[in-house]
Amino acid sequence: MAREPGSPLSPTAAMLERTARLSDESIGAQLQQLLDCWHFQIMTSSMGHSWNRQKVVEGFLHILGHCGVPLTEKEIAQLPQMEEDHMIACILEKMDETFRERQLAWPKTLNCY
Repeated sequence: MAREPGSPLSPTAAMLERTARLSDESIGAQLQQLLDCWHFQIMTSSMGHSWNRQKVVEGFLHILGHCGVPLTEKEIAQLPQMEEDHMIACILEKMDETFRERQLAWPKTLNCY
């Protein structure tokens, strides 16, 4: 049965809804979208003439580090060499719940194309 707009959720239903929003799949899709947007913005700017994929992804990882994802310099150097799906999975493992909650706004704030 569908829930009426504005009707309260039970604590269990609210927890399940929140968990679904913060799933690896959901956050991974948002992270992939953010990476695609970042890559597009860099490659269509003047930096795109001098930056290769490795440098673009390293820049992205440095930004994630400044935002709270605990990445070491060694990881920042190694991650761009991986397939993107594997790289995203490795980044997701480093994200704590607080960081994930803050990032729910990513899709709403991206305006790449």
